[in-house]
Amino acid sequence: MTARNSRATTVRLLESTMPWEPVCTDSFSEDALNTFNRRVSALEMYMAGASLSVIKQKTKIGGNYLRKLIAKCLLVDARGVVYGYTGLIPNIRIKIYKRTAPVTPRIGGSGLSGVLGLLFQQYPDLENYLRALILKREKPQPGTGNVVIHEAAIKPKGVHHGFIKFLEKKSHPKDAWPYTTEGHGVKTISEFTRRVRAENFDRAVHIIGDVSAVAHLAVGRGKSTLANLKNLYDSVVIDSHTIDSEFVIEFENSSGLVSSVELKRLHVIAGLEPSSFAVLWFHVVYGLDADAEDVISLLREMLSRNLPKPDVLIPDLELKPGAGFPTEIYPELACVIPSVLRLDNALAHLSTKVSCELRKELGWAVEYGPPRHFERRPGIERLFLEFERELFQRSVNTVGSRPGGNSGDSAGKAAVKYNIKSSYLEQLCYTVFANHNAEPTEGKGFLSPLEVIGQRIHQGNNHFIPRFLPADKMNTIALALRSERRTVRGSIEKGIRPYVNFERARYSNDVLRKESSLINQAIILKVNESDVRTIYGYRLDGRSLGALQVEGHWQDVKHSRKTRKAVNSGKRKKTVSNVEGQSPVVVFHNQLATELEHSLQTKSKSKKLASQLDRLRHEMEWSTNSENGGGTTSTTDIPARPAPEREWVLPEDSVDIDALIKKI
Repeated sequence: MTARNSRATTVRLLESTMPWEPVCTDSFSEDALNTFNRRVSALEMYMAGASLSVIKQKTKIGGNYLRKLIAKCLLVDARGVVYGYTGLIPNIRIKIYKRTAPVTPRIGGSGLSGVLGLLFQQYPDLENYLRALILKREKPQPGTGNVVIHEAAIKPKGVHHGFIKFLEKKSHPKDAWPYTTEGHGVKTISEFTRRVRAENFDRAVHIIGDVSAVAHLAVGRGKSTLANLKNLYDSVVIDSHTIDSEFVIEFENSSGLVSSVELKRLHVIAGLEPSSFAVLWFHVVYGLDADAEDVISLLREMLSRNLPKPDVLIPDLELKPGAGFPTEIYPELACVIPSVLRLDNALAHLSTKVSCELRKELGWAVEYGPPRHFERRPGIERLFLEFERELFQRSVNTVGSRPGGNSGDSAGKAAVKYNIKSSYLEQLCYTVFANHNAEPTEGKGFLSPLEVIGQRIHQGNNHFIPRFLPADKMNTIALALRSERRTVRGSIEKGIRPYVNFERARYSNDVLRKESSLINQAIILKVNESDVRTIYGYRLDGRSLGALQVEGHWQDVKHSRKTRKAVNSGKRKKTVSNVEGQSPVVVFHNQLATELEHSLQTKSKSKKLASQLDRLRHEMEWSTNSENGGGTTSTTDIPARPAPEREWVLPEDSVDIDALIKKI
């Protein structure tokens, strides 16, 4: 028999747990409200020192029942907090019901309340075994061995099957529950499964939820992010998106007729400024998937002083008044560098060119975040959703927004029927994104993204200070130059003038041909990977060797490093042969067209070849447009000296650190 606490001890214990959480009585019935108020009054009178007889006289609650109510108030809930006033609510269940009476089923199946809990007492390992099945915890359980769950998300029927197998191993009597019921306790086990999953919300979401459900677990916790990036150009978010539409390419077959072939789904990469929700720029990816070169192309164009506007192929496509991109409306933002570049874990973003080389060149931090968590990029995900809804999901060549929305066959047939070519894509993207920047949104106080940027620039007496790169670095980024080292080849004995090899082609110029002292010496090459007809050479001491031109017919047509590698790969595989007097790029183009004609019976292969041919054609079209507009980059744009090789944008020797520390 346990000793009862004194009244003074009980009162001190109650006071130590106060204040208690209030209870809302708005939905109580009149009787329930009267009962609750009497219990509260009895508790307050008890703590104030009133005698038990007076308390019973005024509240009709005796001493023994009052002590039970006090004990109920002092119980601790799952959060580790006492129940308090919640324990005084009439008919509220706090303790889990535990059956003590023997099971005696009645007619109709009644009389079985708490029977599963009674079975858990009989077999102590059973509850842990069932919880391991439901929560997929593959750990050894005492007396049961390893619990192995092969299902992605076990169903209540599977849990019930394991429950029956467990009882069979324990030789459970056949005349006892659950064998005495029609379903052998399947409803009880189903309810137990739902309750366990409700008690373990996070684990249950990982088991039965999809990718979006798991991603949502990271939000809605009431905790702010560690990185507070809320100001203008604190960060820029970059992501790629697969367009929900089919496009075609036209080519002339061997019979002289024009055929249209479907392409693989195209992609678009966009850069978003999160504080204003403004699209900074975009880049359409022709060919197959987006890679590091496409990401660098987007950044190069986004950071340039003049954005490359697409050709007008659809005359009636107009912009809204005031529409455009931030650097077009506010020229002072041209070449501004954000503090943080936010990316996902796509392979193109994880490449060395983006994660290391570009990061050091531009001096920003790179944040990737955990994989498969789209919720950390809500702005750009919402942008692409609106982009599809406003444009491609309304066109006849759409594939729909979800499986079954529209079949790829019908979308492809519509693209062929209406001759919807990929050439239209750049103007469409330009118009939609530019109009988006001029569209007011409720989340920004019914201001457009461009208006938000304008206010942010002039806030705090023009306090916004943009980040710019040094001029030498800015020139390098503007030309998209990548630094590499090569050894100068040549031979005085054999009469071979100095040259360098780059991607299986020779490069030289009048200056290098006269520098026989550089033979077998390393030099620095600055390469624009979007046009490898010309590269820039520098001695190791920084002196310029000028622009080195590729020899042979490689210089006839503009081509990227990716195309050069594809042509060289075809030569190695004997699928591409040199043709006298023709550019290898043209030969490669014709070879792709021939392969495409022969592969029309295989849809997947023809789509891949058509996408490769489409990318190559766009390269060749850009070459024609560039030459018609004035040729390649002029020599005045070539840096006189290579950009310094440094780990950070700010050189260590440009600041006297010791002097600064002494002034602190």
